[in-house]
Amino acid sequence: MKKIYVLLIVFLLLSRVPCAEPTDSCRCGNKLVSTGDSKSEVLADCGPPTWAEERTEERIERIHGDDYYDRGVLREPVYGKVQVNVDEWFYNFGPYRFIQIFKFENGILVSIENGNYGY
Repeated sequence: MKKIYVLLIVFLLLSRVPCAEPTDSCRCGNKLVSTGDSKSEVLADCGPPTWAEERTEERIERIHGDDYYDRGVLREPVYGKVQVNVDEWFYNFGPYRFIQIFKFENGILVSIENGNYGY
C-alpha cells in the first residue's frame, strides 16, 4: 500500500513538469533576447542559428472593424486572407542545455521553446 502512495506522488510530481513550454526570453552568452525582438537583434545577440527553416503560412485574420450594432443591425468585422512569413531558428548551446527554438513571424520573435538536449 505504501508503494502505491509513493508511485502516485511521483506520478503527480512528474505530470507537473513542463515539456517544451514556451518562454518569453533566452540568454545567449551574456545577452538576453525576448519576444518582440527583431531577427536582426537576435542575430546580433546570438549569432547565426545552428539550423533554420522558413515557410509562408496563409491565415484568415480580422482586417478591420469590430462587432457592433448600427440601428439594430449587427455589423460584423471584415476578415481576409493574409500571408505570414514564419522563420524557425534552432540554437544548439551544447549537450548540457536544451536546444532553443526561436519562432519569428514577419521578422518579429513571437515565441521561444525548449527542445531536447543539445549535442
